[in-house]
Amino acid sequence: MKNLRFLPLLPLFLVLAQCATSPAPEVTPSMVKKSSVSAERLENGRQVYRTSCVNCHGRATFGHSDAAYWTAVVPHMADKADLLPADQADVLNYLIACQLEADRGKD
Repeated sequence: MKNLRFLPLLPLFLVLAQCATSPAPEVTPSMVKKSSVSAERLENGRQVYRTSCVNCHGRATFGHSDAAYWTAVVPHMADKADLLPADQADVLNYLIACQLEADRGKD
């Protein structure tokens, strides 16, 4: 019975485990080419996304939205996450690059 006292915490452990196993998509040469943004800026966007966005939102799914969606959402969320303007731009460019990659797979 003592072991059951941790049962209410099970959903929390599952969410944390999912975050640990759901990294942001890697930056690829194709993403760099399609976005015309440097690999360094995209990688910074990926890292900021992983540390500031995934904690609350989990891994984004791409292919069901577009660049206009990310352009509208990121500034609002960047204010809440207290991101620096350069980091906000990097996250936006990273998410758009991920979206472009997902769109490429639809063709």
